[in-house]
Amino acid sequence: MKKVLLGLAVLVVLASGIVVYSVRSYLSATHGAPSGSAVKFTVHSGDSLTTLGPPLKSAGVIDSPRDFKIWLRVSGSSVNLQQGDYNLRRRMPYHEVVAALARGPVVVSESLLLREGLTVTETAAAVGALKLAHISPDAFAAAATTATVVPEVPAPSAPTLEGYLYPETYAVEPKETAEGLVRQIVGEFNKKAAQLNWSSPPAGVTPYQALVVASMIEREAKATGDGPMIAAVIYNRLKAGMKLGIDATTYYAVHKPFGANLTQSDLAFPSPYNTRAVAGLPPTPIASPQLSSMRAALQPAASDALYYVLSADCVHHSFFRSASAFAAAAAHQPKC
Repeated sequence: MKKVLLGLAVLVVLASGIVVYSVRSYLSATHGAPSGSAVKFTVHSGDSLTTLGPPLKSAGVIDSPRDFKIWLRVSGSSVNLQQGDYNLRRRMPYHEVVAALARGPVVVSESLLLREGLTVTETAAAVGALKLAHISPDAFAAAATTATVVPEVPAPSAPTLEGYLYPETYAVEPKETAEGLVRQIVGEFNKKAAQLNWSSPPAGVTPYQALVVASMIEREAKATGDGPMIAAVIYNRLKAGMKLGIDATTYYAVHKPFGANLTQSDLAFPSPYNTRAVAGLPPTPIASPQLSSMRAALQPAASDALYYVLSADCVHHSFFRSASAFAAAAAHQPKC
């Protein structure tokens, strides 16, 4: 009799253990911990669902690799795993683990900072410096044409995307293409430019020529507040038939970095972009202007100034109507 009772007791203990085990497995599989802390989990090449149990346990995502493996078999779950990083959390229900793995790895983006006043060539160099998105400068430059995307404003028939690569910080995914990135950047330009009225630019210029003026303002104005006055000088000189004499255009014409030393031969270089040598506006923008420069080109200050010189603070400009006042100020212009 004692042996029978002992046997029954053993069976009860075993049954209880099985019940507890089953309950624990069920809770792990279906409930987990909804507020579990975030876990970064990496799937490597060659991994499969059935082999992920131990690393998932080590990461704290599940409690039991054995329970997980049994659940996978019973549920019939299967996933074509992609290697990469996944955002999981501690003590996740098994079905949520599988669902997260099925969605694929988290896409990591890289920041691309485009400063104000860059040319297409300089923008291509910034893109080429990205570490995750492998887009070469040549590939980007080749894609940065109106064959890839036509800007919406201000000129549907722009001959080049110079001036349309808006200065901003962009999130670039590792598999982004040169063409896709160009569309993203020009799309940002379209959004910014759409905030302005391009229908009737000042001084009788076309909307596209206003963008050309904006690009020169971007290069010349160190203080945003000087933009409308520099615009006024440009329009006043155009109206008077004077050469614009803007050094920023000469740098563009002779392919020298902005701020480099300009020689006499540079200043006389016969290019339609060199406003030191030829009259009128350059045929295209010389850089990518920000919104404030575009606004200044469309809303110049009410001034009859024809000249400007950098002030002693190396930030702001002083403006003059007469050539003699300009010459006197230029003689004391600081070297900044």
